[in-house]
Amino acid sequence: MTEANDARSAPIAHRHPAPPVVDPDQITPAWMTQALRAAGLDVELASLEVAPVGVGQVGETYRYRLSYEGVPPADAPASLIGKFHSSNADSRSIAGHLNLYRQEFMFYREVAASARIKVPKPYLVLNDGDDRFILLLEDFAPARPADHLTGITVDQARLAVLEAAKLHASHWGDPDLARSPWLKSADLAQGVARPSDLIPLWPSFRERYGALIAPDRLAAAEAFIEHCEAWNRPRPTPRSITHNDFRADNFLFGSDEGGPAIGIVDWQTVTFNYGVLDLAYLIGGAFEGEARRAAEKELLPLYFDALREQGVTGYDEPQFRADYRHFTFAGLTVTIIAAMTVMRTERGDRLFLRMFDRHASHALDHDAVGLLRS
Repeated sequence: MTEANDARSAPIAHRHPAPPVVDPDQITPAWMTQALRAAGLDVELASLEVAPVGVGQVGETYRYRLSYEGVPPADAPASLIGKFHSSNADSRSIAGHLNLYRQEFMFYREVAASARIKVPKPYLVLNDGDDRFILLLEDFAPARPADHLTGITVDQARLAVLEAAKLHASHWGDPDLARSPWLKSADLAQGVARPSDLIPLWPSFRERYGALIAPDRLAAAEAFIEHCEAWNRPRPTPRSITHNDFRADNFLFGSDEGGPAIGIVDWQTVTFNYGVLDLAYLIGGAFEGEARRAAEKELLPLYFDALREQGVTGYDEPQFRADYRHFTFAGLTVTIIAAMTVMRTERGDRLFLRMFDRHASHALDHDAVGLLRS
């Protein structure tokens, strides 16, 4: 394990009782006043403005612009991001079954402060069981969210790769996190879901989308499903904190008006797993064909060198390359499970088809199907 600390991400200590967990439409100036006082800020809210943010499938996110009574303290935020459980009962049930909400609020409670990665500072972390929660987070505006359908540039991918290396190095081989009761570190190569969660969903996914998928991509996925239990055997590589949905929709990039160069959000799938999974998932989902092959020539060495600069030792390049080839399939698990478990939307269909095509193509590029049968 390498030393890590980033106190800017630590939640402010609660000095007053925290407010109850409520639905988004119940957030009032009085509720927000109590929340900020619990976060250690001596304030009184006069009013707040709210607007939805993002396109989350299993949660709801809003921006709150805050107006205070009198002159607030210098550290009182002008705006906050509030992240909530879904108002859709089916999505909320699925999130509870997969521990998605619990993973996220526990990440902010226990890991964000030491993860080295640029994440929003949590002002308040609340939960009511594992299926209702509220996060009040630092607002990175005017940083702008990326869009997986539009894609990101190589320059933006460089920033994301360097953040991934910091994240993975921060708790490389950490025995305490390996024993954490909330952080998934199952005896699997990919800890987001077990093969028993994935395999039953594949026939429905194929029925819904199969006619829209190129035959070679569909055949690669069929091979992966057939062999995914063997593919999921543990790797001979130390584990680390992994995001597991490390893609454009979960990145915020600074704009000409300001904001951090990059911020990483949406920690519902965080696990203690193999770091290079995030790298393969990012590159496979962000680029295709020649653009991906060109990006890999730069981004793979960049990540590997950054790991070493962050203090990781004993991980040689041949093993790194073997892990990367193996995890070119990782995006298919996320795509299939997400597509068949979240509320269906037109954008969601386009997103999942794009993800499937790119990740299957990535695996074919690296002959990862050959690994399945070896």
